[in-house]
Amino acid sequence: MSGRDSSDITDFIRSKNVFLGTFCPPCENGGAVPAQGETGPSGPSGPSGATGPAGSPGLNGFQGATGVAGNTILNGTVPPTNADGVVGDFYLDTVASILYGPKIPAYAASGALGSTLYSPIFINTTGSPASQLAVNTSFPANKQSVTLYLFIPGSSSSSVNLQFFAYDTLGSSSVTLTANGTPITYGSTYSISYGTTYALVYTCLSGRSLSQLRYVDANGYGIVWSANQWSSRVSLVGPTGVAGSVGATGPTGVAGSVGATGATGVAGVNGATGVAGVNGATGVAGVNGA
Repeated sequence: MSGRDSSDITDFIRSKNVFLGTFCPPCENGGAVPAQGETGPSGPSGPSGATGPAGSPGLNGFQGATGVAGNTILNGTVPPTNADGVVGDFYLDTVASILYGPKIPAYAASGALGSTLYSPIFINTTGSPASQLAVNTSFPANKQSVTLYLFIPGSSSSSVNLQFFAYDTLGSSSVTLTANGTPITYGSTYSISYGTTYALVYTCLSGRSLSQLRYVDANGYGIVWSANQWSSRVSLVGPTGVAGSVGATGPTGVAGSVGATGATGVAGVNGATGVAGVNGATGVAGVNGA
C-alpha cells in the first residue's frame, strides 16, 4: 500500500460502484438520496411452528359450598316416629303399604299465615292478648278435650277468612269445635276479626285425643300444628272391590259309564219250617166192578 493514500482506495471503490457501509454510490439528481419507495406486498406466511410442550397443571380451585340437603323416601316395617327422617322426607311402611309424608316441622303453629295473619295459639291461657304473644311450647297431646285461644293482632275493623280442620289420634276428623260457643263446621269459611280473642274448644270422641290442627286462609296458606310430624299419610292399598254377580249355571255333564257288576252276596239263612196244611176232604167212592 506504499505510495497510496486513503483517497486512492476510495476512488477505486467508487469506480467499481461498490456500496460499502454508509457510503452512497453515485446517484442521479446530483447525488441526492431519492425518497423511500412504497412498502412492497407482504410475503407469504411461513409454515406453522411445531406445537409447544404442554404447560404444567394449574392450581386446584377453591372447595365449593355444601349444597342444600335433599329429601328422600325412607322405609321400614313399622310406622315412622318423629325421630325418623328430616322435614320434607317421605316414609313407606312396607307391611301396611302406607306412605307417610312429607314430614312436617315439629309443633309448627307459630309464624305467619299468608302475608298478614299471625297465629299465636296457646293452651290453657287466660285469653288476654298479652298472654297469647308468648311462644308455644308443646302440643296438647293425649287430651280428649282442649281449649285453645286464637288471637290476631290488629284493628277490629279488619278480618280474615279462615277454614278450620282437626284430627284425632286415629286420623279421623270427627272432632267437634266451637269458637266462643258457636259450632264450627270443618272446611267451611269463617270470618275472624283482628283484635278479638276466640276460645276454640276441641272435643274428640271417647278414647281418642287431639292429634293435628290446621288453619287455612283464602290464599291457601296454612298452619299445621301436630303432635305427629308424620301425620300426613295415604294407603297404597285400594278399597275392596264390589263382589261380582253370580255366574250362569253351567250345562249338565255327560252321564258316566255303567259300573261293573258287584260280587255275589252271601247266601241267606234257611227260613223256619212252615205250619202243616189242613187235610183235604174224602174223595167220591168209585163204581163197583162187574
